[in-house]
Amino acid sequence: MNTTLTIKNFRVFDENGVDVKLAPLTILTGCNSSGKSTIVKSILLLDSFLKQIKRDHENGNPIRLDAYKLDFGTYPNNLLGRYDKVVNRRSEDKRITFAYTVHSLMLSKDLTVELVFSADKSDELNNGYLESLTISCEEGIIYFSGKNPKGCTCNLNLIKEAAVDFILAEHLVRNYFSLYVGDGIDNGISRQDVKEQKGDSREFVEQISKDRFRDVLRQLRGTDRKETIVKELKFEPQVLEWTKEHGSFFYIPLVEALKDDTKETIKARIAGEILAGKTLSISLQDALDKVIADFAGSGCTTFGEYFQQKEDSFLEEAVKGHLSTYELENFWRSEIYPRVFEIYPSVLGKRKLAIQQQHIYNDPRNYFESVAVFSGLENGKLIVRAPTPQEVSSQKEGALNAWRNTPVNFALLYEVLMNVNKVYTDDRKNPYYEHFEYLNGINGFYCHHAFGALNLFAHYLVMECLLPAWSGNISYVSSSRVDVKRLYPLDGADDFTQLLQRYFEGKRLQKAEDHNEAAFGPLKRKDYRLNHFTAQCLKAFGIGESIIFKVDEDGLGVKLFLHRADGSGDSLLADEGYGITQLVSILLQIETVIVTAKGEPTGHITGFDDPDKRDSLKFYYEPRVIAIEEPEIHLHPKFQSLLADMFAAAYEKYNIRFLIETHSEYLIRKMQVLVAEKRVEPDDVSLLYVNEADASRRAEGEPHVKEIGICKDGYLSDTFGTGFFDEATSLSRQLL
Repeated sequence: MNTTLTIKNFRVFDENGVDVKLAPLTILTGCNSSGKSTIVKSILLLDSFLKQIKRDHENGNPIRLDAYKLDFGTYPNNLLGRYDKVVNRRSEDKRITFAYTVHSLMLSKDLTVELVFSADKSDELNNGYLESLTISCEEGIIYFSGKNPKGCTCNLNLIKEAAVDFILAEHLVRNYFSLYVGDGIDNGISRQDVKEQKGDSREFVEQISKDRFRDVLRQLRGTDRKETIVKELKFEPQVLEWTKEHGSFFYIPLVEALKDDTKETIKARIAGEILAGKTLSISLQDALDKVIADFAGSGCTTFGEYFQQKEDSFLEEAVKGHLSTYELENFWRSEIYPRVFEIYPSVLGKRKLAIQQQHIYNDPRNYFESVAVFSGLENGKLIVRAPTPQEVSSQKEGALNAWRNTPVNFALLYEVLMNVNKVYTDDRKNPYYEHFEYLNGINGFYCHHAFGALNLFAHYLVMECLLPAWSGNISYVSSSRVDVKRLYPLDGADDFTQLLQRYFEGKRLQKAEDHNEAAFGPLKRKDYRLNHFTAQCLKAFGIGESIIFKVDEDGLGVKLFLHRADGSGDSLLADEGYGITQLVSILLQIETVIVTAKGEPTGHITGFDDPDKRDSLKFYYEPRVIAIEEPEIHLHPKFQSLLADMFAAAYEKYNIRFLIETHSEYLIRKMQVLVAEKRVEPDDVSLLYVNEADASRRAEGEPHVKEIGICKDGYLSDTFGTGFFDEATSLSRQLL
């Protein structure tokens, strides 16, 4: 879990908020009632929200951001109460904000995802619902959507260059992989074609940098089943190559021909050369004159500069809309795709972009004479009549006045130029866009492939941000995790009973996987011997060799025994005392995470260096997180120290990350030693000291949450608050 979490207006944290750096091994310590548990609870509550999105995404269901909630009805969130109980009581603002950072492989940069929640007055259960979503980078806001009047914006300018690089690289890797198999022989492709593709690949990698290309490979490794954007939208990659070279998403032959024309030359050149021997309709000529007049009044020198300025302005704020009851797919089609754009049923499945026509190129006289007038209802049926001459005249005049008063924004500019371009090129097919005819040719629309690809890229980018690797993969171990019992029933609803059930299910799946190894091969197998990690830890702690589970014959429950190799026989866990029972519960949680973990697909791309130098035959565990409150409860100081070894080993071998709330000096000191011994990297540890929530009770200049780094030599980069490491020394002095 590598992220910075921001918490605002949640329990002890006020509207100014706090930033918390989370690493694979995060240790929270400090004063009582200061906010350590609040940090853990905020992560669990946020995860419960993101898990709803992830579940629908994985099941192929529609995603509806406005329908998901901060759920206070399930464990452990039900311990918080409800929404109005967790809002900071001293704050006037009753909105809760959670934000986290995520490294976007699609953009090769860190992004911040901010989710603002508020209560719904009509919800009697008092859960929290999403009020706004913001995705931003250092350069500014990429995407915002909310229920407030600000609506929705998507700054496509901030991502267009990275998007083009990604889409081209994605296509190149997939295409190259298909060529490379069997050096082309298996696919009937010549060795020369493969050689040329290799050369193109190397050249492209040099253009976008090796680091950028590594991010693309990492992203593709986890999306083997997804079609590339080029394939999904069915266009040639040369479209994006032109876009990359010219910095525009709208290739129009007419604009290309006029790009160097000035205000003084453009009108004469259009009449004398561009449209020589061709005629525009009266309304289209009027529209073109309006565009030329707008260009003349602009501060641009050339028409190409004028067009680019209009496009850039449009891309900076391309979307207007609100969070709605529609699922995310429709939500995107009506909002991420700009309001001036509309997706029509004929291309809905292809996610293609179309500009809505305003009939300005049709002669208004022909158009309005065909308009019917609804005069009322008769027996439940609509009565339709032809318009009177006065109504036609009024409609014509109103339409023409509306047209004359419409400013030349990019949507109108695009529409005019595309229809003039239709005359200029005799409507010849162009690889950069598609021209669709519908409704018997009365209207038509154009779909630019590059811009459609950008919108689809933006869709996948938002999903990447809403599905961080840690979401849905967090387990929780409370401070009151298990009672000492001789028989643990399997029909209970407590945390430990649920853990036992997950363990037995994971054990069943592991055995089935081992049994089918010959059928499925080593790629899918964890290569993990059941209870291996638990056995290693029991030996390290010196309390046994393994745990034995004996299910009652009548199915009433399970007895847990510690097995020792010294011949002393198996001992009931309940007879070992409270401390050992608590330790075993943590071990059982880690073991369960190991056996239930899914493997991250290797997605080996033949012919390209794997960015992580992965062995394609090795199983790679997906990142999982275990949040543990006070793991040191009832443990001897030596055992508290060994906890650090246990957590470090689980992270190194099985990619399990830990969020640990503790008061144990021994655990923290041992983590310092592990760093000094180079068994743990300093960047893999985040040591956070949480001071008094009341600022008046903190030392001057002390933040609420202080990050204390562990240096390479094991020493701390900053001091702890008073009463922690210095308490033993203080007592020794008093004794002297």
